[in-house]
Amino acid sequence: MPDAGFGRIRRIGVSMNRYDSTDGTNDTVPDIDHTVISGLAASYGHAVVEKLATVYIENTALQLKRLRDRAHAKDIVQFAQEVHSLKSASAALGGTALASLCSRAEYLGKSGDPNTFSCLSEIESKAQALCDFLAKRPELT
Repeated sequence: MPDAGFGRIRRIGVSMNRYDSTDGTNDTVPDIDHTVISGLAASYGHAVVEKLATVYIENTALQLKRLRDRAHAKDIVQFAQEVHSLKSASAALGGTALASLCSRAEYLGKSGDPNTFSCLSEIESKAQALCDFLAKRPELT
C-alpha cells in the first residue's frame, strides 16, 4: 500500500477535529462522509475497502455489546476507552456523525460525568446506519 494513502487517513483523522463537539452544540456534522470511502477505494482499491468494511461491521457489533456491558456496569473509564476505539474506526470509514458522538461520550467519560452513558442509544443508531451503508458500499459498485 502506498504511503500517500496513509497520509490521507491521517488527514481524515485530523479533519475530524472540526466535527468534534464535546458540548453537543455542533449540529452540522454529516452522518456519513461518502468521499472517505471513495478516497480509500481510489487509493487502495475496492477489494481493500470491502475487507475494511467487513472487518468494521464485525468489530462494531462486538464493540457495541461491550459498550452496553460497560454502561450496565456503570464503568465510565472502560466505556470511554471503548468509545474511543469506535470513534477512530468510524472516522476512518466516513462515519463523521458517529465519530463526533463518540468524541463527546469519550470527553464525558474522561471527565467522570455520569451522563456519559446517555448517548449510548444514539451511538448504536449511528453505528447501525454506518454499518448498513458499508454493507451496501454504493461507491464500490
